[in-house]
Amino acid sequence: MAVEQAEAFGFREFLPRLEGMIASELRANVLKSLAFSVPLLRDGFLLEPAGDGSGFFLVVRGPNSVGGPFIPLHRLSDSYVKEAVERLKKGERLS
Repeated sequence: MAVEQAEAFGFREFLPRLEGMIASELRANVLKSLAFSVPLLRDGFLLEPAGDGSGFFLVVRGPNSVGGPFIPLHRLSDSYVKEAVERLKKGERLS
């Protein structure tokens, strides 16, 4: 899909159009893809809340994969997320 290609190649100039699509898109599968890909392209990461409210799943595009750790609420901070994102983008593992 075009969103994933824009993300993979870092085409940030498409962000305004993609963000506009979120407001007007009616197809659930496209909305889901946009909601996942736009933050990765815009911010370099995505935080998805756990269904039980216990923390967040951090999603980052690394050199060979997309994924990341679960962050419990007691560890969640801007500095922790920033450090984790930078390390994961380099392909490093978090301890």
